[in-house]
Amino acid sequence: MAALIKDSDTRELLMSDELTLIAPEFLLEETAKYLDLLSRKTKLGKEAVRRLLAEVLQKAEVNIYPAKEFEEKMEEAFKLSPDPKDTMYFALALKTNAPIWSNDKALKEQTKIKIITTKEFLE
Repeated sequence: MAALIKDSDTRELLMSDELTLIAPEFLLEETAKYLDLLSRKTKLGKEAVRRLLAEVLQKAEVNIYPAKEFEEKMEEAFKLSPDPKDTMYFALALKTNAPIWSNDKALKEQTKIKIITTKEFLE
């Protein structure tokens, strides 16, 4: 969501051709839930935010995974994730053996899933 709110290093990385990313389908639901907030913060209308999200997802090569593809990892992910809202991201990371890209320091409290910050990506 940070990439939608402002033009930043995060958005620049997302829009680069060097990354192929994965995300749970929950990402789309979560973004829709916060559409009003995103619209206010970006000073764009809701439809403009939707178009920006679609552009970012397409350009960034974000592959969306339905929850059924990693549901067997949910119990383990719930135990690992410091925030229950991040459980789906942890479950997908467990299923695909992929790191999680986040600037949330609390996520690094566990050691099973690698967490990569934007700064680390840039370095």
